[in-house]
Amino acid sequence: AYPIAIASLTVIVVLIMMIFVIPIFVGIYEESGANLPAITQMLVDFSNQLKSIEFYYKAIPTGLVIYWSYLFFSKKAYILWWFDKTLLQLPLTKELVTKSCLANFSRTLSSLNSAGVPILESLSIAKRTISNRVFSRIIDKVYRDIQTGNPIYRALDQEKVIPIMFTSMFRIGEETGELSAMISKLADFYEDEVTATVKSLTSIMEPLMIVFVAVFVGLILIAMYLPMFSMMQTVG
Repeated sequence: AYPIAIASLTVIVVLIMMIFVIPIFVGIYEESGANLPAITQMLVDFSNQLKSIEFYYKAIPTGLVIYWSYLFFSKKAYILWWFDKTLLQLPLTKELVTKSCLANFSRTLSSLNSAGVPILESLSIAKRTISNRVFSRIIDKVYRDIQTGNPIYRALDQEKVIPIMFTSMFRIGEETGELSAMISKLADFYEDEVTATVKSLTSIMEPLMIVFVAVFVGLILIAMYLPMFSMMQTVG
């Protein structure tokens, strides 16, 4: 939500500057007859486009096509699988997605198991709390292994995306008969980890997003003031 809000604010600020601020400078430049730098001319052309009706005749249908294409492809299974797999490969999202999925799964499974719900039914219900399809497929495999008589930890041990500690806790719980208690501790641990990870990501994002806004606004201001410096040198 934070980067989306900052990006939206940046777009609004840039549009306001393009539509209301830049035309003021354009009038000054036209009166002086000064040659505009390439970056300034590009912004002036874009500002003129934003004020023309023809631009919206093209932009609105294009935006609708892009939106419909997004809705169409976002429902494709192979696209969704690729997206979820990519999230587990990116350094910025890997830990957060993994810990979040394991925290939701552990908390639900622990509650159901403590209430006396059979393990297979508990797995089916807990799987619905997992948003990532890679982890959902792993739970499906665990479900099939349990049906053949194998313990849960053996199926988990074969998956690279599952942390060793997660598998080890399941093994201890199954061997000692304290599976619910072990899963509950896993849920507590990963929920705390998710909170810590989100806080650290937010602390990193805040200065980056401020720089992001500053770069956009700064480029526009530099582009607008460059011709003024040229005019002052000419007058001098």
